[in-house]
Amino acid sequence: SYVGYFRRDYSFTNIKNLDVDNYISEMMIDYENNMWFASKRSGLLYLSQSKFKNLNREYGIPENITNTVYKSEGNTYFGTDDGLYILNGDGIHVENEITEYLKGCSIRDILRGSDGTMYFATYRRYGVVMHSPNGDITIFNKAKGAISSLVNCIYELNDGRIAIGTEDGISIYDHETQEYVNYGYEDGLEYPNITSLYQDGNGLIYAGSDGGGLYVIDGEEIKEYTEDDGLNSNVVSSLVYGKDGLWIGTNNGLSY
Repeated sequence: SYVGYFRRDYSFTNIKNLDVDNYISEMMIDYENNMWFASKRSGLLYLSQSKFKNLNREYGIPENITNTVYKSEGNTYFGTDDGLYILNGDGIHVENEITEYLKGCSIRDILRGSDGTMYFATYRRYGVVMHSPNGDITIFNKAKGAISSLVNCIYELNDGRIAIGTEDGISIYDHETQEYVNYGYEDGLEYPNITSLYQDGNGLIYAGSDGGGLYVIDGEEIKEYTEDDGLNSNVVSSLVYGKDGLWIGTNNGLSY
């Protein structure tokens, strides 16, 4: 005997390794949605509802490594090591030309541009994949002038250009001219594996790196900030601007 539940698709899931799983005589759900099970042989079982949800289980998304989650226009995008998954506002899977195109790709970042274009950072296979509102798919990568096709992150700059953080540096792509401005090791990025990007209102570009701390780019000038300057770590994973300044996520905590 066992305890289990029916999912939305009516398939049955068995909850394993419970202390009370036989001779269930009564069940109830309390006002906090916790579950109580009475057993004639094993006593009382209490299951509290977690504040966290396993969306893979709830929505039938394969148990792949999920690199990024992005919400846009009522849809939720999941970038995994095995492709792109999209859920609409009702939790229904969306399959279209871009999910088909990105099957099997490792997707590291997702961005919706100000013009409605969706950008997907892929690692190795395509570089950056651009999906326009009319359904057209365009790629830009090393073969087309970017510094690398090993893309970690993407960011829309204040002037509409797209900044691309890669394992080999930064590329800034201009839609109008279809030209790239590249920053790599020879330009001052001693640790060119870029993991996160941000631009402030003055046009300064902040780039978090894997090993080199934080780079600040002002035109052709690049400054570096490391543990010696007060960072928690030289491995920067994320950059988020709050009302009081820039928060820097590292592998050793937060810096501000």
